[in-house]
Amino acid sequence: MYKDFQKFWDKKWNNVGLIENNNFSLKVTKFINEKWLKLIDIWAWNGRDSLYFASLWFSVDSFDFSINALNNLSNISKEKWLNINTILWNTIDFDFKIDCYDIVYACNSLHYFSKEDTIKICKKIKKSLKKWWYIFVRVKSIDDTDFWKWEKLWENFYKNGDDIKHYFTLDFIKELFFDFEILEIQELQDIHNKIEGTTSINWFIDLVARKR
Repeated sequence: MYKDFQKFWDKKWNNVGLIENNNFSLKVTKFINEKWLKLIDIWAWNGRDSLYFASLWFSVDSFDFSINALNNLSNISKEKWLNINTILWNTIDFDFKIDCYDIVYACNSLHYFSKEDTIKICKKIKKSLKKWWYIFVRVKSIDDTDFWKWEKLWENFYKNGDDIKHYFTLDFIKELFFDFEILEIQELQDIHNKIEGTTSINWFIDLVARKR
């Protein structure tokens, strides 16, 4: 399932230009005003948020499983004279370094896995965060307009061709980060900047938490 999904996204990211950073990325500066912090952008796509963070003088690792997305990011970062380290790997198999990052940023990157795999991935990325530092997570909500429209595989998990999506509840994301200090959690509608250059309005759950 995930192998076909990777091919699906790699094809979509072929020759895609710069996409405007997400509104969610602005939340990082609401909580953090320091420079030179080490940040990992999980599923960075072609760097729409990584580029923004690098411009704020963060040390950025951009993580994605699409070589086309990361090649696009490398080209754009060179044009903008921004130093970004890219990591090509899949989230399930990658061994995240323990106590490595000041900021873990996961915008629209954790809602593509089964419940069991999501729990495993979250355990790994939580360990990669330094104590007392921050994680920022945005995922699709079960209140999203696309919920129920696709072929149901498991509870809250749907398939549309090669695309798959796990829609979250507030209870589930709280369960994932029960051992963190939750600083902010909310369900909201926001603009989603799409690969095709269009936008949509979707329902998300945003979480900001600190490792204890």
